[in-house]
Amino acid sequence: MLKCLVMAMVCSLAYLASADNLERFVPEDTRIMGRLRPRMALELSALKGDDAEAKSWRETIEAYNIFGGGSLPAKVLVIYNPARFGNGPVVIVPVTNTPEEMRAKLEKLTLDFPDVIKLGELPNKDYIGFRLIVNNKNPIEIYYLDKDAVALTNGSFAPAELKAGEKPAPILEHFKDSGELEVIRISSMGAGFIPSELFGRSLNATTLKLSKGADEKTAFLLNGILEFDKPETAAQSSFLIPLVLGAVIMQATDDAWLVEQISKKLKVYPEGNKVMIDLPVSETLLKALKEKYQSQIPGATANGNPVAKTEVIEIKPVENTPAAR
Repeated sequence: MLKCLVMAMVCSLAYLASADNLERFVPEDTRIMGRLRPRMALELSALKGDDAEAKSWRETIEAYNIFGGGSLPAKVLVIYNPARFGNGPVVIVPVTNTPEEMRAKLEKLTLDFPDVIKLGELPNKDYIGFRLIVNNKNPIEIYYLDKDAVALTNGSFAPAELKAGEKPAPILEHFKDSGELEVIRISSMGAGFIPSELFGRSLNATTLKLSKGADEKTAFLLNGILEFDKPETAAQSSFLIPLVLGAVIMQATDDAWLVEQISKKLKVYPEGNKVMIDLPVSETLLKALKEKYQSQIPGATANGNPVAKTEVIEIKPVENTPAAR
């Protein structure tokens, strides 16, 4: 009897592990992949707040969660290969909702936001799923890959493409050392999302990570790993990277103060054929950034006083629907 119970527990755990193993859908030739933990992301201080607006925002996200499980998914994969997927990435999400339960959630969305979202049928009749049209032009196709996972795409690929090869995708090697506090990780084979003219063909792989701070003073941590063809190239690049980052931030924000604050905390150093990048963002810096850029957010307040009024178009549920009552 005890042996049977143990075997049942082992089988159950194996099933749960396989259900959460989204990597089984990653093709061997995937060039760029991201892993997000949406549930954990909502706990970041940058997104978490105690004011009414923040609470309402979080409640709305939970209310329109189409995937089930009572909360946002614990893990989501985003994969991309220009040669395979055309113009857009594919998002793979674990689900507990059946197709019928998801349809009910989607129908609620279309009722509450009829001018924004329209629900249709998939053009590929070999799969179970749904087609959404957003703002009358942007299609989002949701395919059930099996009862535990769905794929979200812009319709530029066939779902049958989502399967592992005979060998695990090489890019999965860059996701083995994830910590419990890691929220987002994006890796690419080669330069990927970094302009190739910066390092030529010497960059073998790139990884960027965002993690929760381990103490109350740290809002989050940004880390990067750039893997080069040889240690000499890594050593040379470690001197170039801080200059490039400063120039990019300055060009994007035109804020010398921000560049200075980041430069004080930024650490870039070679480690073999890799360049390691560490940037802790403190709660103090995050608060200063929020106050500094508050006036650029429509409808926000600065130091407790409303900023100059800006016309904002709000999307609200239609009256007499469950979400509007």
